[in-house]
Parts: sequence; structure tokens; C-alpha cells
Amino acid sequence: MLERRPLNSPSGSMSKSTSIQTEGNSETLVDVDVDVDVDLETSNKIRVEGENVKLLDIRVNTKNDRYPFCIVWTPIPGITTLLPFVGHMGIADSRGVIYDFAGPYTIMEDELSFGRTSRYIQCVSKNQATEDFAKDWDQAIEISNRVYATRMHNLCWDNCHSHVKCFEP
Repeated sequence: MLERRPLNSPSGSMSKSTSIQTEGNSETLVDVDVDVDVDLETSNKIRVEGENVKLLDIRVNTKNDRYPFCIVWTPIPGITTLLPFVGHMGIADSRGVIYDFAGPYTIMEDELSFGRTSRYIQCVSKNQATEDFAKDWDQAIEISNRVYATRMHNLCWDNCHSHVKCFEP
């Protein structure tokens, strides 16, 4: 069970949280001191325990096909018309470059096999997008790409959806 105190100021400062850890029949109180200041409206930096951590710009730019930290989707001509829930997926790195499993032993970079992105979901919030998080995200995509560059594409079970699912940051 975790008890959190409300933010104390408009900038988003949280000073303390207390948790109860249960071990068997006994309970132990643990105090955790946290010093976080966030003002995402006026700054792109977050201060955690005396250190400044730069937050990355995660704005989507549809005009230039940049979808940072996103899973993207596009319809497959003909098939999506008949079955609207069927489409093609890809995943974008921290810079917004899209990767997709396009066919046997083929990972496309910076374009989807069946056209431009028509739907997307961003998988991080503003305060998660740090340089360390981006490094882990990009590394996980690289691993997923290497795995699927050695696989045969199958329409029903080892396809673009599996490529995105393989990704684990």
C-alpha cells in the first residue's frame, strides 16, 4: 500500500511518500524522501534529487512523418476496406523514425510498407522522455529489428504486429 501526498506547489514539488511493506504478519513503515520539481509548461527540464535531467521534445510531426515513442498504424489497401480492424503496424524510435517488419527478412526504416501513418499512439508522457529512457527505447527497437530481420514473414502469426510486440524497453 502506498500513500502519496498531493503536490505542494504549482511547479509540482513532492517532498515525501510513505509506504507500508508487509513481510509475513509484520508490517514495516518505510519513509522515502523524494525531491522533484517539474514545471513542464515553462521548461523542458526536470530536477530530481539535485540533478537536472533534460526532457526530450516528443511532439509528433505528421507533416514530416516523425512519431517519437509511438506505435503507428496504416490501412492495407483492399483488406482494410473489407476488415477495418486489419492494418499494418510499425514502431518509432525516440527521434520519430518508423521501423516496420515489411516482409521476409525485411525491416523498413523511415516509411511504412503500405503508405503514411494514419493512426498512432504515443507510449510515453512528457516527464518520462529523458535521454536515458530514449537510449533504452532505441536499444529495444534495435534488438527487435535484429530479431525480425532474420525471420520469414507470415500473414497470420509472425508479422508486423509480432515485430512491435517483440519490443520491450
